[in-house]
Amino acid sequence: MKKLTLLSFLIVLAGYSFAQQQTFDLATFTPPKGWDKKEGKDAIQLSKHDEKSDSYCLITLYKSTPGTADSKENFDMAWTSLVKETIPVSTTPEMQPAATENGWEIQSGHAPYESEGTRGVALLVTASAAEKMVNMIILTNTDVYEKEMTALIESISLKKIETLPVGQPENPQQSTNTSKETFDLITYSPPKGWIKNVEETFVSYTITDSKKNTWCRINVMKSTISKGTIEADFENEWQELIVNNYKPTDKPKESDIQKAEGFKIKVGTSKFTFDNSECSAMLSTATGYNRCVSIVAAANNRDHINEIQAFIESIELIKPEATAAEAPAAEVPAAEDVEKSIIGTWVRSASNQSDYSVNNGISGNTKSQYSFNSNGTYTFYRKSFQMTYNKLLLARESGSYKLSVKDNITQITINPQKSIIEEWSKENGTNQWGKLLSTQGCKLEIVTYGFFKHYAAGVQKWYLILDGVNPTQRDGPYNGGSLFNNAWMYGPGDYPIELPN
Repeated sequence: MKKLTLLSFLIVLAGYSFAQQQTFDLATFTPPKGWDKKEGKDAIQLSKHDEKSDSYCLITLYKSTPGTADSKENFDMAWTSLVKETIPVSTTPEMQPAATENGWEIQSGHAPYESEGTRGVALLVTASAAEKMVNMIILTNTDVYEKEMTALIESISLKKIETLPVGQPENPQQSTNTSKETFDLITYSPPKGWIKNVEETFVSYTITDSKKNTWCRINVMKSTISKGTIEADFENEWQELIVNNYKPTDKPKESDIQKAEGFKIKVGTSKFTFDNSECSAMLSTATGYNRCVSIVAAANNRDHINEIQAFIESIELIKPEATAAEAPAAEVPAAEDVEKSIIGTWVRSASNQSDYSVNNGISGNTKSQYSFNSNGTYTFYRKSFQMTYNKLLLARESGSYKLSVKDNITQITINPQKSIIEEWSKENGTNQWGKLLSTQGCKLEIVTYGFFKHYAAGVQKWYLILDGVNPTQRDGPYNGGSLFNNAWMYGPGDYPIELPN
């Protein structure tokens, strides 16, 4: 393998042949000719693979996301979530000098990695403006595609965004609104002048001051199923929300348990280090009615303590509606009605078992798909594609399913009659089917899942949730996250697996 010369990525090339320009979110660029392209809601991916030499290059351009006023801070956050959590890099990134173009401040860095015996380099480019950031990752194990990579980088232009005044929100109406707002089980008064960002599992409020280099953020988390006690819930939430995200330097200083509106409440604080400065994180967890609700506040200064305190004091907790376990038997849907809601195709994607790479397919992906028919039969397919593996894998399974209700919980039993896995060659090194190489049988797993539907208001779609006791060979590791522990989450089959002819 030739020595990688990533430091020369910014060389200006002339006389190279390109395709027409394309636009994705805030970025306009010219994709290299002959590369495989895959476009999703949150990212667009360009790839090239030479099967003979097993050399490859994968470029992923992401949709803009909220950031901070500090471009280096944005780069560090992106390096952690996009690179470290998905790619086995062996060192901290070697940074290049920052650059500014059209109001965007650009930070870039690279580090070596090794995956399945193949060595390569991961390059992250982060552009920041008006507390937004656009990220691009390049993964390659050769310099064969250096000209095309360089040309792509040179072709990128980002839409100019007017910089917001410090502390002013993107939507002034949101910041000046002093009335109460409600998210899931929490009603509160939002802090004035803070930027609001709504996601499916949380709503956040952020304020930054680029002159003082200070920031503060409050996250209101969507409720989850309680683990039974306030102590167990607080310990779990501390690990999931504080330890995993902030890496605190000491154990939490915990408050006494308080009671309010049928909930038990516990608060903990700790220090952590970010961008070479000492910061503080606070977790407030409430447990009641078999639900767990948490609020996280983090800051690198004490300027907004009064606003955090006012926010906490404004909170009113809402008693949730009766859960399925609490509801009378008459309210549980009949199996016939449930069957209508499960009929159709349901899909989920995964990559390296990391949440972010599951959604964006950074180094390849695995797509799993159920199709439930009205006659009580089903099919299951799983397609696995990896840039560093020269074959495609396709699992095929078929059988019957049966719905039932036990202890007010709807269940589905999967009874497979046939299950095989096929090896296929890659067509021109891409994720397209080539020729069938081999077929072998798989274990038949009869599994009973808890079954229910979840409506994601953020994307306005229904999801199929299969709750299992243990991970299965068919479904792989759980992907329900903190919202649905020990469960698999399948989305609507808008983009089903394309099977080989």
